[in-house]
Amino acid sequence: MVSDFSFLNMTKSEQKEFKIQKLSAEYWEGRYSSFKRDHDYKEHDESMATQQALVHRIVLLLGKMISWEDNQTYMGSKILELEDRILKGDPMLYQLIQENKYLPKVLKEFKKRLK
Repeated sequence: MVSDFSFLNMTKSEQKEFKIQKLSAEYWEGRYSSFKRDHDYKEHDESMATQQALVHRIVLLLGKMISWEDNQTYMGSKILELEDRILKGDPMLYQLIQENKYLPKVLKEFKKRLK
């Protein structure tokens, strides 16, 4: 924690940065406690089955079908960038994302809507 004395000894830009960091920390702390209070983990996991697990699978599949050498559209290049970002991530985290117990239900619905 920064004392009042050390805060006063900071330059104006350091004071501004400190205030921004403090406000940001307070904001995210409040958002997290609000999330825990307002949502249960089942709802969160169901949402992540779509927002993470399904999206990652689709991006990785599309990335394998598109090559960097092909004439790139804007969206094609973004897909390849997202694929690269996923592949550079933590493999254990990715495995946990793909083990989401709600994913089979989401994949079934996706397959149905894809037709």
